[in-house]
Amino acid sequence: TEDPEINALRLRQVRNFLTTLICSQGVPFLLAGDERLRTQLGNNNTYCQDNELSWISWEESGEAKAMREFTASLFRFRQAHPKLRRTEFFTGEIGSETGLPDVCWLRPDGKIKTAVDWNGKKPGAFAMLIHSLDAGKSLLFFFNAKSEAVTFHFPNAPICKWSSVINTEAPAVIGESGKSEGSIELCAHSLQVWEEA
Repeated sequence: TEDPEINALRLRQVRNFLTTLICSQGVPFLLAGDERLRTQLGNNNTYCQDNELSWISWEESGEAKAMREFTASLFRFRQAHPKLRRTEFFTGEIGSETGLPDVCWLRPDGKIKTAVDWNGKKPGAFAMLIHSLDAGKSLLFFFNAKSEAVTFHFPNAPICKWSSVINTEAPAVIGESGKSEGSIELCAHSLQVWEEA
């Protein structure tokens, strides 16, 4: 399609999925070329296709270069944050000073999700806090899978200052882009990552 809105959404979704994968626990695996927008035109079974469908083109468009740089930035971010490379499972242990567990899921209003929230209709918008019980900075992930913008509130916690480090709405390279001011708005189909300032 030549529709700029659809193409912008597609690129945002690629950034969403790359960010989710690379910031997940465990070892992230990418198929060669995913970091530079390689496509098989919807065919997930190209093992017997010895043609352009399965080949990797090394010609790089501006969009492909930007995505490759974004992906490299994600891996640098992962390397800089040991909380994304844990060697032990989360426990839910509550920190004595903060009253927060090592990981928790939050509603858009900033409150911890309860069983009722999980069993209700799927809201499509939630947050995740990886809280620092030891050395390192806490990380806060905001996910908006809805087709409209959603306002998120920062959790009511001892941490009161956050810095924006990833925003999939824009194709910019990862870096500090803002400070928290109580709430933020995420556009449709986007995610943001903030770190303890």
